[in-house]
Amino acid sequence: MKKFVAVLAALILVCLTLASCEEGDPSDKYRYSKPDDLSIVDYSFPVSTVDEETQALIDTAVELLTQDKAIIDLFLNGTLDGADLQDSDLEGYSLASSEAYSSLAAVKEAMNQIYANDEPANFFLSYPSEEQPMVRGDDSSLYLYDEGPEVSFPAYVDLETVMITDHTDTSATIDFTYRGPDPYYFDSDDEFPWTGNVITMYQEDGVWKLDTSFYLYYAVNNPEMPWVPDSFSSSTASAAASE
Repeated sequence: MKKFVAVLAALILVCLTLASCEEGDPSDKYRYSKPDDLSIVDYSFPVSTVDEETQALIDTAVELLTQDKAIIDLFLNGTLDGADLQDSDLEGYSLASSEAYSSLAAVKEAMNQIYANDEPANFFLSYPSEEQPMVRGDDSSLYLYDEGPEVSFPAYVDLETVMITDHTDTSATIDFTYRGPDPYYFDSDDEFPWTGNVITMYQEDGVWKLDTSFYLYYAVNNPEMPWVPDSFSSSTASAAASE
């Protein structure tokens, strides 16, 4: 009888042990269970690695590249947001009325605030030729060439990719991706991301300016594209600026 009781006690002990193993640590069910009210869960998000100074430089670079795009659209594509075009006495040109740029003088002043040197302005003002530039005007007027370009410049900076990779108190390196056609299939509607591009901006008298226009950067690296003049070279605009 004693032997039977001992065996029964042993079996009960084994069952209790197994039950305890199956249940595991009582805290597990709370650790892994889904709470009824998800609002009580303390979620933590990754902290941004961009400091305030760098973020401010990124914002400045994006603003300058946005203004640069407006200049590119005006001179290369003959387009100006919100412009009202009217007939004029200047043959081949329409008089442009726009809140953005009221005159050619206003356009020149804008370029002076965007670019750190005269290279981009001198290039744009004589595009596609000095005899027949896309834009004309004076201190009170702005004219756009009626015919417009045969092929519009399609590439553009993807502003969401703009980063500052290095900077000092007076200079900053802008890294960006631009989107545009493949050089071998430029007549395709497909856009491709082109990474690893760099433009520098400099601070002059407390004002940040781009070292060059995205178009000039692009033209130097893609001279075979149809919207790059045959006469263009890496020194074309620089030579014009030094005259």
